Amino acid sequence: MKPGDLWRRNLSLHVDNNPAWICLVVSEKENNEHDLTDPEKEAGDSSTPQGELGGNVHLLGWIDSNANGKFNPGEKKFADSFFDVFTELAIRDSTTGNGSLSPTIPVEMLQMTLCAGTPIVGDNGTVTCNGSSMGDQSQTDSLVADIQLYAVQERNNPNFKCVRR
Repeated sequence: MKPGDLWRRNLSLHVDNNPAWICLVVSEKENNEHDLTDPEKEAGDSSTPQGELGGNVHLLGWIDSNANGKFNPGEKKFADSFFDVFTELAIRDSTTGNGSLSPTIPVEMLQMTLCAGTPIVGDNGTVTCNGSSMGDQSQTDSLVADIQLYAVQERNNPNFKCVRR
């Protein structure tokens, strides 16, 4: 990973016959410092077990209502944070105002980008990555995180809220 790298992933969600609430959990497993290079030392990095990479990798996620891979006006973000902020995100729960994912919705497309730096959304909705905010302090760091998506049936859970477990 280097400044300006961008990864894109899309997920399609479907339910057959039982409406469901949808949550996304982002949890850090490791954000480690490794050997310090001269550029890291010159940038003020010190030898600590905690790395800086998590504070430089940004997750941007949205419900892609027209499945074009672009973040268009009116599409709802469900994630817009750096990986140093780990949380449970509501895609659809009783607090989002979206209602549950229903069998009448043929498919719900989620788009996610990981940016080594700051994501930029262009006028046409295309997401690019500006790596200029990512300095030398994270050169030898490693970051491992889990992204887990889960569903809970709406029936018998009408007021369900995604909360960190």
